[in-house]
Amino acid sequence: MDVRYFDPAKDAIPSDEYSQFVARYFEPFLKNGIQPYIGNLRIEIRMVLVGKMLVPISVGHSYVPGNCYVGSVLGVFEYALDEIGKVPFPIVRGILRHVTRLCLRISEKCEFEKNVSIGNLLLSTNILPNLDHEAVSCLLDFLIKEFPGHSYAFRSVNTANDSGKFLSLVERIGFFRIISRQIFTLDRKFLPRYVKLKNIREDERLIRKWQYIDRPFDPGNAIETRRVVELYNRLYLEKYSTCNPHYTEAFIAHIAEKWLFEIRVLEKEGTIDAAYGHYRLLGQITPPIFGYDTSRGTSAGLYRQISSLTFKNAFPESEFLNFSSGVWRFKMLRGASCSLEYACFYSRHLPFWRKAAWLLIRAIARGIAEPLLRNHVF
Repeated sequence: MDVRYFDPAKDAIPSDEYSQFVARYFEPFLKNGIQPYIGNLRIEIRMVLVGKMLVPISVGHSYVPGNCYVGSVLGVFEYALDEIGKVPFPIVRGILRHVTRLCLRISEKCEFEKNVSIGNLLLSTNILPNLDHEAVSCLLDFLIKEFPGHSYAFRSVNTANDSGKFLSLVERIGFFRIISRQIFTLDRKFLPRYVKLKNIREDERLIRKWQYIDRPFDPGNAIETRRVVELYNRLYLEKYSTCNPHYTEAFIAHIAEKWLFEIRVLEKEGTIDAAYGHYRLLGQITPPIFGYDTSRGTSAGLYRQISSLTFKNAFPESEFLNFSSGVWRFKMLRGASCSLEYACFYSRHLPFWRKAAWLLIRAIARGIAEPLLRNHVF
């Protein structure tokens, strides 16, 4: 199978759904750089033709403190330190903090930041391309020639949407898994059960009670775009973690104008109080854009409303909803199942000392983090 860099001056964009999506999505990033769109990300983006499919890769070279986890290996450990505060057991929290700090030091010393992430959409949850064994093997050969000093990775690999087939495929080629987080998913086949759930009916009553106007976001309105970013920041950066992606007004406008994401807002009396956005790809849907006015308190249940509306809008055109991580009790009471998500790495070609460091991190993850996340829901 032929694998080479995509040349927009010579190559036609392949006609498959994934290639068409990534070509439109990455067009301004390749032209203007990443930072005008994601303020806390410093990464190099390239486009590769793998047979007749266009696949993006993000390339990291050196550690930059605060670099976002969507493109940074060390950023994952910085984010993990933030998230450990959610673990309910004080002794376990202390152990995890020490172990994570150790992993961060090892990762920095052993150049983990020199990494190529395959199919990386720079989102908290990626929908990966449908690559078969031959495609992954040929792409791996290409990357070893182009970036011999880097490791290679697939982020957002889970066993829920394809029964673990892709995870098994890349492990047979030589990738190894490292646990990332718990995610919560819904399959369309459970739709009849989902619509009968008590919590779903209560959410619908809440929506009727508050009578917000649920309408499409207008990316041509600068004030509205600024408001969507503000609401996202209030939830994801101020309430959750500043390690999350710092999406800019240019990013929100781009993904909406190109119809890459469907972004909607809840408006009442001329004020937008919440916004939610998702993208559909390869029969899957995931909502990376979520935000609401946290100063309004809990009576309006804005998170409940936009979550319910996302659930409602997910199934007509998609088979599988990946609702990412967090707020586990809320999601499971609405029919979601808990699954584990992994990052899969390849390091066999690297010098012994760097391979050994990766094996150590792998052992720590398998011995501590994975059993904890497998046996407890957070």
